[in-house]
Amino acid sequence: MSEIPRNDETTPVRDEKLAETDIVFVDPKMKKLENFFYYHKWKLLAAVLILVVVAVCVLQACQTVKYDSFVMYAGPYMITAHDATNMTSAFSKLLDHDEEGEQRQVQLVTANVMSAEQIVSLEAVTDEDGDKVYSVNREFNHSELERFDSLILAGEYSVCLLDPYLYERVCSSGGFRQLDEVLGYKPECAIDDYGISLKDTEFAKAHPFFGALPEDTVLCLRTKAVIGFSAEAYALSEQLFKAIVEYIPN
Repeated sequence: MSEIPRNDETTPVRDEKLAETDIVFVDPKMKKLENFFYYHKWKLLAAVLILVVVAVCVLQACQTVKYDSFVMYAGPYMITAHDATNMTSAFSKLLDHDEEGEQRQVQLVTANVMSAEQIVSLEAVTDEDGDKVYSVNREFNHSELERFDSLILAGEYSVCLLDPYLYERVCSSGGFRQLDEVLGYKPECAIDDYGISLKDTEFAKAHPFFGALPEDTVLCLRTKAVIGFSAEAYALSEQLFKAIVEYIPN
């Protein structure tokens, strides 16, 4: 006669079986949250993406520099980033502080343009084997010339540092102010009634990095644009131009 197992010997076996079952107790609130995410996940992801884009735009807007005046260099020389920083800093220091006591900021824009004669002269340079050393991208040069024409036409970049070729291109159509009209006199370093030799100004002599520009670079002031340029902004351009010409070293 076999023995009937006692109850205390069977209990552990039943507990072990219960432990191995897949019974899961789900919180109703978590189930609702899971269902909500399942049906609206793309909307949520889109909302997060929009928030990220807005945050980046706001951050960039806060970091954007507000420029008070503008200078344009156009010619064959390619200004380095280091020299551009030095030049804009030197220009900015010539302007009065704004109403809030902040230093006004000057932006420098460049257009790398060569005349046909300059291109021919550059491409005529050869090495010891008679091979051409330089090759000019004429398509790029033409696009830069068109860009220069657009900038000079807009008139926003009123203070100009130009290659003689580009200076004559604009001056012949009455694009620059007469020096005696702006300054009340014609400086000794003037090349004609409208332009000044930049290298001969005390300002350029006091800041060696301007020596990187070609020696024949012309300083001039654009006539005020008819539309799209405020009187206050142009007055700052006049102030900057006068300060460059009349600069006295410390």
